[in-house]
Amino acid sequence: MSDFDFGHIMADAKVKTDKARPYEFIDLKGAPKFFCLPATNENSAYRDSRVTRINRRRKDLKRGLNITVQLLDKSEAEDKELFARHCVTGWEGVKGKDNKPVPFSFEACKKFLDQLPDYVFEDFREWIQNPSNFLDADQEDDADGETLGN
Repeated sequence: MSDFDFGHIMADAKVKTDKARPYEFIDLKGAPKFFCLPATNENSAYRDSRVTRINRRRKDLKRGLNITVQLLDKSEAEDKELFARHCVTGWEGVKGKDNKPVPFSFEACKKFLDQLPDYVFEDFREWIQNPSNFLDADQEDDADGETLGN
């Protein structure tokens, strides 16, 4: 019988959750930067909260609720809360109306995400849920030598 252990091939493809990665909002004034853990199953706090949310949604659908725009909006709002609570660990360059830095907190992060234009949030959501953005440091560069992400 052959040994079918292919772990050595997968070694460089492990998503890292021990170091937050930067995401820069290049479409926003001042290009504020978030430091993030992945919104993937490798982030156990995010995964566990997401499972709870999915089970709750399944119960709603079993009761005969149809997918609606309101349900999609609710799902987006829940994503923003999960990202703020379990994925975003800090920020820099986020300023208030008085042009002074805003200290990072879950509440401030959630408000920031809530106020993003849809297309900016969708770009962020796509990035934070992409495991390729959270690989080993030597795997971060693509063939052109540019950092993955936005």
